[in-house]
Amino acid sequence: MLKALMIITILGGEVVHHEVEVPSMEICLEAREGVLLQDPAAKVICVPTENKEDKMEHFFGLFLEMVERIKLMEEEFYINGEGEYYD
Repeated sequence: MLKALMIITILGGEVVHHEVEVPSMEICLEAREGVLLQDPAAKVICVPTENKEDKMEHFFGLFLEMVERIKLMEEEFYINGEGEYYD
C-alpha cells in the first residue's frame, strides 16, 4: 500500500516544520484541508511514500524467487548428467 507523508511549514514569528506519515494520499489531502482551515498561510504538501514493510516483503520475495530459480537450474544440471552430486 502506498502511504503519504504530510509536510507542514508554518511561517510566522518562527518557522515550524512538521512531518506526519498518513495511511493514504486521500487521507493526507483531507487532513491538509483541515490544516489550511486553521492557518490559511500554512504550506502543506502531501508526498507519496512507500511502506517500509511492503518494501521489505517485496525484497525478500525477489530473493526467494532467485533462490528457487538457482535450485531449479541445479536440478536441471544434474538431471542432464552435466554434474555430479556431492555429499
